[in-house]
Amino acid sequence: MSRNQLLALVLLFLTAASSLGESSSTGDGIGQPIYTVQPIQGLRRTLPFVTSSIVTPPIWTGQFTYKMPSGGLRAFRYQMVGTNPWAGSASTIVPVDIIPIALIFSNGASLDGASRVASTIASPIFQPFASEAGFTQFGDAVLRASFYDVVEKASPDWHVTLSHPAVLPTLNITVPPEFGFEFTGSVSGVPIGLVNMDWFSKQLRNLLTMVNPDPRGLSIFLTYNAFLFSGTPDKCCVIGLHSAVASPGPGNTQNVNTFVWASHNDAQIFSVPLEDITALSHEVAEWYSDPLVNNVVPAWVQPGSSACFSNLLEVGDAIESFPNLSFRVLLNGSEYHPQDVALFSWFARQLPSIGLKGRYSYRGGKLLSVAPHC
Repeated sequence: MSRNQLLALVLLFLTAASSLGESSSTGDGIGQPIYTVQPIQGLRRTLPFVTSSIVTPPIWTGQFTYKMPSGGLRAFRYQMVGTNPWAGSASTIVPVDIIPIALIFSNGASLDGASRVASTIASPIFQPFASEAGFTQFGDAVLRASFYDVVEKASPDWHVTLSHPAVLPTLNITVPPEFGFEFTGSVSGVPIGLVNMDWFSKQLRNLLTMVNPDPRGLSIFLTYNAFLFSGTPDKCCVIGLHSAVASPGPGNTQNVNTFVWASHNDAQIFSVPLEDITALSHEVAEWYSDPLVNNVVPAWVQPGSSACFSNLLEVGDAIESFPNLSFRVLLNGSEYHPQDVALFSWFARQLPSIGLKGRYSYRGGKLLSVAPHC
């Protein structure tokens, strides 16, 4: 798309968003917040699961069986971060790098993820809180809740937590005018940046190569009030993603760098309760449960729809259509809004659920039974 074509679309978009904002006090009308996954790039097909030849964060492998509609049993293997909870109590700490990104737009405005690093580190992503699965971080709480029946009986001290993050220098990215623009939200009154998703995804992978982090940890790219559109601004808004990139290591090994991108955003931009760490909590929970984006499960329908949505174990996506997708956590005098997520038994179609209190979602009340097959 040329610069002039995008500018014309931007004018139409801003006019429409402003009109929507005037008629509603619950959002800026820029689009529906959604998430995406990007398949791992560069991994040799002969190594679809972690072996001694692949360097990754600590990962364990499990398996469940499912009776397919055809009547036959099929085994589904999966990999998650940490150690096998059936093997007993163990504590895993995963190193984390936070990489702030400052997006600089053609009008001179800059949206700097570094301005939200302190809030992110002070949040339940990194700080323990009184969760329903114990006093711990959000990601660990969700993973413990998924296997709570096992944890409670066999491995009460089983944990998978994130280290205190190392904060890398801010990376500045200039957004060409044909790939994005900045404006002020009509209701929120805050600066917002919209960026082409294909272009931004390429930048992320280039930055990952440039930073060259240790593949045994997690890299978090953090932006502020920046959202992605697919093709044109009216197809907005992706607010987070997770993926992995493989590269040659010493000898015959491969390094697999797993990473998350999420935007820390202000309130009232969207009509749903999505702010501060909601997007990051979604992606971190999915990284815990599907770090290499290759955990295939029986295809499932997203609640509120009748069509197949995915065949991946993406715990946040199963909840994202609910209006009350996030919940409040008060921590050291500040309020945060992590997202509720689906538990493992929902995808594995386990009756009863092995999750916390027999639930299929972390908070309960949303997913009342196993995922319907499609």
